[in-house]
Amino acid sequence: MADLLTATQLAELRARWVFDRVDGTASPPVYLSIYNKRFSKQFFADADLQVMARRARKRWGAAIGDGVSEAYSEVIHTSGGGGFAAQPDNQAISLVSSDPTDVGMEVTLYGTTYGTAAVVKETMTLNGATPVVTSKTDWGTLLAAVNVITPYDPVGVITPKGTVSISTAGGQPITTLDSVTTSRGFQTAGRLIAGLPITAMVGSVIPEVGLKVYDDEITAQADAASTAQVGLLGVGPDGAELLDSMALSGIVPVGPSKAFARLDAVLTGAVGEDLTITLLARDVGPYEGEELLLAGIQVLAFETYLGSDEYAAALEDTTRADQVRKGWETRIQSDLKKLAPADQRAGFADIVR
Repeated sequence: MADLLTATQLAELRARWVFDRVDGTASPPVYLSIYNKRFSKQFFADADLQVMARRARKRWGAAIGDGVSEAYSEVIHTSGGGGFAAQPDNQAISLVSSDPTDVGMEVTLYGTTYGTAAVVKETMTLNGATPVVTSKTDWGTLLAAVNVITPYDPVGVITPKGTVSISTAGGQPITTLDSVTTSRGFQTAGRLIAGLPITAMVGSVIPEVGLKVYDDEITAQADAASTAQVGLLGVGPDGAELLDSMALSGIVPVGPSKAFARLDAVLTGAVGEDLTITLLARDVGPYEGEELLLAGIQVLAFETYLGSDEYAAALEDTTRADQVRKGWETRIQSDLKKLAPADQRAGFADIVR
């Protein structure tokens, strides 16, 4: 029986899809997986991968044969608006506590520069009952104010004893923080939708949260008429922190101008409290037949890993065993979305968590 995969495709499959490669001639040797390093060998022979290619084509022949898989969307986040009472509109922002002992507490403000959608942040240190004013004097829209991102209170962070009033430099009240409500307009995004479980972002107070969105197209919409600005906080494809915002268009989906690899928070302070914001991730497709074939092989390979006693033995010496298995499971579900007929995709949003 003729092979379906060329040598180039086999190399790509091992490197990018099944993570099963050993190169003992390199210095140092190259191992793509815990199994490869533990046993100094590859899990699958080339002949095994060719067999899985034929099985994948037989199982998902309709999608692979067409060479195209329709795009799909799923809800990845919903939250209410923050309901800030006013906006700076080209002013600085002032912070003051009702308790003179609230000295040294830090509050991070997220917002836009006046006249733009660009999101910036500034961290302020309180001086008790003496007002402190931001160095930035041209805030446009304040999107969020954060002392501690509840419930992820890191050790050593000072929470307020009194009520912290946040106002425009001109004296208009915007919002408040206190010992119970330590953030306003900051909605953490904590459901995993693809890839490995999230680890803490360096320098962040958000441990183990975030949505892996890769190159999915993210859109936001409200449940009623609104043109309020909504911000996004996450990580870009280069691994650096990424901030962006977009103006809502009511129930019509709108998207940010920047591409996120991971979404950590939605900044909703400028949106009315009576509104609900929904974020969707859309796998933009279409997929070429070759990519669908490789995705099908990945499903079969990861299912094999999950059922393998030998692979389980390779994972015994690592604390990441559960993360690795979860990564396989979530990637299987992501691949199955691409390979499933459109009328069978409805249940996937509830499966992938």
